Amino acid sequence: MIACLSAVGLKDEATAWAFVRDEGLVRDAPGDREQFCEVVRELRENEITGPSPWAQISRELMNRGMTLKAAAERDPNAETARAHLEQWRASASRRK
Repeated sequence: MIACLSAVGLKDEATAWAFVRDEGLVRDAPGDREQFCEVVRELRENEITGPSPWAQISRELMNRGMTLKAAAERDPNAETARAHLEQWRASASRRK
């Protein structure tokens, strides 16, 4: 989860949500997208020191019960996440 969030970035929370959802890292129940966006906005408004923003978001989503088992998988250097993001973006541009 942390690697995927760092790879996709947080500037566009809708895109970040779509990527982690499509990667099977979070559940997609009614209201989950809104909760995700709320967590990202809260972090932007109340920046705190400590773990990376991606780790903070991941932890908060876990605390809210929104993460799925795959979210706990490690991805050192985000290599897998970056490769998946590239494929995901290519697939999305073909659908347009």
